[in-house]
Amino acid sequence: MFVTTGRSFLDVLKKTGLIPPNTRRVVIDASMDEVVQMYYECYGDATLLCVDTVESLKDCITVHVEDLSDK
Repeated sequence: MFVTTGRSFLDVLKKTGLIPPNTRRVVIDASMDEVVQMYYECYGDATLLCVDTVESLKDCITVHVEDLSDK
C-alpha cells in the first residue's frame, strides 16, 4: 500500500497549478453522480490584509483568530 504525507500531496497539487502556493489545507469532496469539489484553505499574506472593506460589509462582525501554530 502506498502512503503519502499531506505535504507531498499538496506539493504535487501546487506544481500542477490546482491550488495556490500559500495553501495549507485541502478537502476533496467526491460524491456519487456529482462533480468533484475541492476546497482549500490558505495562509494569509500582506495582500489579504490590504483589502479595502466594501460598503456592504460595514456592519459585519470581525473575529480575530490567533495563530496557533506556534503554541
